[in-house]
This record gives sequence, structure tokens and C-alpha cells, in this order.
Amino acid sequence: MSDSPKPGDYPIGSRLSRAAARMFAESRPDTRERIEFVSHLARPWRGEGPQPAGCNKEARIGEWKDCGAVLMRVIYVRPQD
Repeated sequence: MSDSPKPGDYPIGSRLSRAAARMFAESRPDTRERIEFVSHLARPWRGEGPQPAGCNKEARIGEWKDCGAVLMRVIYVRPQD
């Protein structure tokens, strides 16, 4: 059994009830499916100005993108020379 406060421990709508609800929501793990795309194909440069010298020279792990029911990210693995 947990000792952490629960929203029901406080009057409905009170500051303490809302704070307990936020703590509860933040402590829950994200159980959505996670999909990772692993690619060896370099993406074209889409930034401002000329392409940086080191672009696509190192492996990269993208940030998780919220796609509703799933989280997705792209992992770029540089091809072997």
C-alpha cells in the first residue's frame, strides 16, 4: 500500500486535491506502444544555410514523437565504409 496522498483524501476541487491528482498522473508510467525505425539512409539537410560538414557522419537517435496511441522515433545508423 502506498503512503502518497490521493486526490480523494482532500475536498473535491481543493488545491491539495488537484496537487495530489497531478502527482498521481506524473508518477504513472507511459504504457503506450513505442515504435523505433532504424535506418541507414541519410536524411536530406533541411536546416537553414549550407549543410554542416558533420551531417550524417554519426549515428543519431531522434526524440520520441507523440503520435497519439503510440510514441515513435527514428534511429540513424551510419552505413559501414
